Amino acid sequence: MVARRRATVVALTRAVFAAAFVLVWSPALNADVGGLDLPETSLPVAESPAHNAAIPATMVYQWRIEGVENEALRSVLERGSQLAALVDRPPASEAGLWRRIEEDRRRFDTILRSEGYYDGSITARIDQATAPPTVIVDIDPGPVFRFRSFAIEEVGNEASELVLPTLSDLGIIIGARARGIDVLNAETKLVEFYGNNAHPLAVASDRKAIVDFADQSMEVVVQLDPGPKLAFGPLTIEGLNEVEEDYVRMLVPWAAGDPFDQQELQQFRRRLIRSGLFSAIVITEDEAPTEDGQLPVSLVLVESKMRSIGAGAKYYTSEGPAVELFWEHRNAFGRNEDLAVSTEIGRILQNLKLSILIPDYNRFGQDLLGSAEALRETTDAFDKLGVETSARIRRRFGEIWTIGSGPSLETAWIEERGDERENSTLLGLPSYVFRDTTDSPLNPTEGTRVRYGPTPYVGWYTQRQVFISNELSGSGYIRLDPSSRYVLAARTKVGSLVGQARRNIPPDKRFYAGGGSSIRGYPFQKVGPLDNNNDPIGGRSLLELSGEFRARVWGNFGLAP
Repeated sequence: MVARRRATVVALTRAVFAAAFVLVWSPALNADVGGLDLPETSLPVAESPAHNAAIPATMVYQWRIEGVENEALRSVLERGSQLAALVDRPPASEAGLWRRIEEDRRRFDTILRSEGYYDGSITARIDQATAPPTVIVDIDPGPVFRFRSFAIEEVGNEASELVLPTLSDLGIIIGARARGIDVLNAETKLVEFYGNNAHPLAVASDRKAIVDFADQSMEVVVQLDPGPKLAFGPLTIEGLNEVEEDYVRMLVPWAAGDPFDQQELQQFRRRLIRSGLFSAIVITEDEAPTEDGQLPVSLVLVESKMRSIGAGAKYYTSEGPAVELFWEHRNAFGRNEDLAVSTEIGRILQNLKLSILIPDYNRFGQDLLGSAEALRETTDAFDKLGVETSARIRRRFGEIWTIGSGPSLETAWIEERGDERENSTLLGLPSYVFRDTTDSPLNPTEGTRVRYGPTPYVGWYTQRQVFISNELSGSGYIRLDPSSRYVLAARTKVGSLVGQARRNIPPDKRFYAGGGSSIRGYPFQKVGPLDNNNDPIGGRSLLELSGEFRARVWGNFGLAP
C-alpha cells in the first residue's frame, strides 16, 4: 500500500489578503501539525545572495513573474508584490533587495494558497545580464485543489436548534476550487445568520481544513459557538440636543422583548442616516445579556448642523438670468421637520415660497408636505399674478415606489396675450405614482425613472371649470464605462388635458414646449401652436422626446453635448 501524503490546516488567517490558508505540513501519513509560521525550507530559492556577489551597490532593479499562465492569478500576484510596489524606491544594499524577494516569496505562497493552489513552488533569481538587473520569480502554481466536503459543527454549552443555511447559500460548492476567501466568507455568513436569528453573541470558535495532496482535495470543518438565544433589551440614547428623543425612538424597528435580529439594527442605522440629522451614529450591543435573556443596545449620536442659508444664480439662453435665495431649518420643531423659505427673481418668474416637510407623519415612511407661494409669471403666452397653496401625503413602498396625493388651491389674475385679464380659481387634487431604480437621486448613471401624475380640477376661469390634467414622464440612464464618466441619458414626457376645450382652460394649465427644461435649442414655449402675433397659445396635449451624451470632464464638472 502506498502511503498518502496528507496535511492538516488548523488555522485560517487573514494575513496579507485577508483570505489565506496557512499550512504547516509533514510528509508523514495523517500528520496533524498546528501552528501559523511556514518553515523556511518550504520555499526553495534557486540563488542566494552569495551567488550574486557582483551585484552593484546601487540596487536599481526590474522584475517579472514567470511560469504563471493564468492571467487573473498573475494579476493578483503582481498586485500583492512588494517588489512591484517599491520598484521606484530601490533598496540601499544587496541584502535589502533579498529581503524584498523573501517577503514576496511569503506573500506569493499565501496568495497561491488563498486561491486554491496548495502544492506549488516558488524560486527566485537575479539576472545580471540585463541593465538594470532583473529579479525573476519563477512560480509553478501546481494543481488546483477542490472542496471535497464542508461541515458545520455547533460547539459550546447551548445548541441553537436553527435550520442552518445550505452550502450554496454560504457560497460553497463541493468540487469547486478550494479558495480560502470562500471559506472565510462562508464563516462570516454563518455568524451573520446566527446574529439575525436571536443569537447575536455567536462566534466562530475554530476552523480546520485538511488538504489531501493525493487527490488535490480539501475537507473543511467550521466550528461555531451560537451562544444563548436572546431578545432585544432596553435602548439607551446619548448625544441628543435639538432632536427630540421620542422621534428617534419612533425610528426603532423593534420592541423590547422581540427576538434579537442584527438586520433590524442595520435597518435602524439606515433610518437614522436617511433622516439627515446626525453626523455620527454609533450603535453597540452590550457584551453580556441580562438575567432575563435580553441584550441591551446603546446608541450614541452627534447632531448635524440644522440651519443653512444660500444663494445661487442661473442663466438660460431661452429664459434669461435668475437669482435664487433660500433659508432652511432641517429640524424646525425637534422632529426632523424641514422648514424652508426661498425666493427666485428672474425675467420670467418672481416668487416667494414657504414649504414644510414633516417626515414619518403618523407612521414610518409616510411624509406630510405643505407649501404656500406668491408668484408673478411673465411669458410670451400670458402674465400671471397669484397665490398657490398645497398639502399632500407622500408614502414610500420599498426602495423604488412612491405615491403622493393631496389638495391644492390656486387663485390668480391671468392675462392671455390679446385678451382681458381674467380671474382663475381652481381646487385640485394633484396625485402621482413614482418608480425610481436609478443609482443616485442627483446624478444618476444607470436605471430608470417613471412618473404618472393625474390632477383633477374644479373651479372658475371665464366659466365653471371641470377638467383633468394627465402627465406621464420617464427617463433612463446607461453608463458606458465602469467609472461612470460617460453616460447616455434619454427622456420622454406625454401630457393630455381632458374635459374642456383649449380656450376654456386657464393658460397656465395648458401644455407648452421649448426652452432649456423642455426642448433645448428652441425659444421658451415656442414649440407648438402660435397666434397671429407669434405668441404661444398652448395646447391640450404634449409629447417630448430627447436624448443626450454626458461626459464628466473634471471633478463635478461635465458636458452634455
